[in-house]
Amino acid sequence: MSTVAWLRLAAALAALQFVAHTAAFVRYVPAHGPAETAVVAAMQAHRFSFGGFERSYWDLYYGYGLLAAFSVLLEAVLFWPRFFFLAPIVMDAGVGASLGLAWLEASGRARPECGEAVRGGG
Repeated sequence: MSTVAWLRLAAALAALQFVAHTAAFVRYVPAHGPAETAVVAAMQAHRFSFGGFERSYWDLYYGYGLLAAFSVLLEAVLFWPRFFFLAPIVMDAGVGASLGLAWLEASGRARPECGEAVRGGG
């Protein structure tokens, strides 16, 4: 197999892992008996200040799981060959050009003095 084919396979497997991990993680319900239910309840109940916000151990656990899923999604994007990035680059270039033209248009107009009413719209 070629290098591109191996990269596509790695990207596809990473994307599949992202979908499976995210679906399993987001829909998680304790199913291994009362001991597991008690641990999850304790993680959700104990709250403390973390980074200036009121958090629980469950919040940290859940956030870490989402971070792990996002990392796998990032792998899938990075493993795909370069032409995958063409569409976002074209769109971003269009957004950048539009913002640049808007800035040029705005900077070319006379600005009203402070307290002076602006007449006529854009």
